[in-house]
Order: sequence, then structure tokens, then C-alpha cells
Amino acid sequence: SGIQLAMMALAVTVFACFGFLSPAHRGGMVQALLVLYAFMGSFAGYVSARVYKIYNGEAWKRNTLITSLFFPASVGTVVFIVNLF
Repeated sequence: SGIQLAMMALAVTVFACFGFLSPAHRGGMVQALLVLYAFMGSFAGYVSARVYKIYNGEAWKRNTLITSLFFPASVGTVVFIVNLF
């Protein structure tokens, strides 16, 4: 979701600006992107639940779980399968 990608990009940019992600360590930024993408699923779930409740949705807990777990899991599965070949 958009908030997940925006928060991930912001966090990686801040870490890179403070020098935590060195260009000398190959793959460090990609690893940080993947880890932060997984952790930012919780922000995506929160925002999704808030928007869902604004429109009077009743199953907001299920909506939060699906948003925070399904989207990162599906992307991770695709990356895993592509990495096999």
C-alpha cells in the first residue's frame, strides 16, 4: 500500500543520510529495504483500519490483519520464487 512504501522510503532515506547504510557494503540498502518493507506492514494495517472505520466498516480487525500480513507475504513469495530461477 502507499503508506507502507512511503514510510519505507522515508526510513531508508533517513538511515542513509545519517550514514547507517554505507555504499561500501554491497546489498545493505536492499536488505534494509526488504526488512523495513516487512515491518511497515503494521503502519499499512493501521492506516487501512482507520480508513475502513471512517467508512463505517464493521470487520476492521480482519481488514488490519489482511492488509498488514497478506500484502508483504505476497510480495515476499513472488521475490522468493523469482530468486529461485
